[in-house]
Amino acid sequence: MEEMSPYRRVRSPHVHGYFSTAATDFTPTPLSKRAYPAGGEAQHILRVEPALYREPPARLAIRLNMARVLGDVR
Repeated sequence: MEEMSPYRRVRSPHVHGYFSTAATDFTPTPLSKRAYPAGGEAQHILRVEPALYREPPARLAIRLNMARVLGDVR
């Protein structure tokens, strides 16, 4: 998967190695012949310090992105 950006190539060496997505799984659950609510699960690796300061906004960003992706899938 590649992120969309108005820039041809974004170089950000200061953030490499601090955040990565280990696994992502989307599971449609059939309710009826026409209704398939999508569920998702993702595993992320976050290596930042201080974690008490940086982890909450990172988790919020992950949750908002996952909601956006699931909305697009629907």
